[in-house]
Amino acid sequence: MNPINHSSPRNGHSDSFHNSHTFEPPLSGISPSEPDSYSNSHSAFLQNGHTIEPPSPSYSNGSPSSAAKSARANDIFSIKAESYHSALLDTTLPSLRSRPTPSSLPSTLKPSRPVSPPLLSPPPLSDLPGISIRAHALGILSGAALVLTLNPTILPPFLHRLPFYILALSTFHLLEFQATALYNPFCAEPGAFLLGANGWAYNIAHLSAMSECILTNLLFPSTTPPTARPTSLQILGLIFMLLGQAFRTTAMAHAGSAFNHIVQTRRRASHKLVTTGVYAWSRHPAYAGFWWWAVGTQLWLGNWVCLVGFAVLLWAFFVDRVRREEEGLRRFFGDEYGEYRERVGVGIPLLR
Repeated sequence: MNPINHSSPRNGHSDSFHNSHTFEPPLSGISPSEPDSYSNSHSAFLQNGHTIEPPSPSYSNGSPSSAAKSARANDIFSIKAESYHSALLDTTLPSLRSRPTPSSLPSTLKPSRPVSPPLLSPPPLSDLPGISIRAHALGILSGAALVLTLNPTILPPFLHRLPFYILALSTFHLLEFQATALYNPFCAEPGAFLLGANGWAYNIAHLSAMSECILTNLLFPSTTPPTARPTSLQILGLIFMLLGQAFRTTAMAHAGSAFNHIVQTRRRASHKLVTTGVYAWSRHPAYAGFWWWAVGTQLWLGNWVCLVGFAVLLWAFFVDRVRREEEGLRRFFGDEYGEYRERVGVGIPLLR
């Protein structure tokens, strides 16, 4: 991605694009016929990417003859300058809030190749309330789940495994947005939490897992107290969860702007074939990480039905997802991706 270089304007020059194009549109909102109009050859105030500065006040008879006359002239100048700046703000502030794009520039000023927006652009203001609400809710949920996990006797015995599951689930969704915001900020929108992006089947799957855990512990109560050490299967599930989460988040960080939650059908300038780091072990480490994380959650809960269901359904989902994604990757990178595919597996059992 080639961001616009918003360099500090100097000497009346506008922002320079990455391909060295510069332009200076005519100044607007200034009337040269007014006696107190200011020269546009100086630099001090930003207007549409340019800077102008009002010169020092001049007098017809040269320097003022007395301190009083000088003070009065400075007061008049300050008032005029303030009025000038206020009027300029009213006319130019809306345009300052929007970044210039190739489509908004005159044809003579368009760069020779498409200009990518800045890499570290903040999310649109309209997205901030949604992001704040989701982050706040997930933070409260994960905090409550952590307290209940560390104090298992607060809940009835048949619920003692659920808090850690909820903690792992809320942490997963928080990390999805956090990794996106840090390494692919253009996609940092409310949907990056993946709370509703996976559809109804995703929500039903997690509700089914919690329901099976509750029913199993109600119908077949364990004689092991909640404060006892985790079983071997629970420890195995915990290892799968931690490694799977780490694998997925590391994959998102390593791919950077090349990672997207939506399968891409058109190649962008930021797309690159990543084959190093965790991608040297798996062609799709984010998918592999999630598969092992999901299997680990069911081992932790002691759910045998959902363990099989999660493993099989997610395997089928990723088979289709990998097939569709790799069709595009072969178009994007040709033989380079074919060689990489032959060399590196996916990391999910029976999925090549």
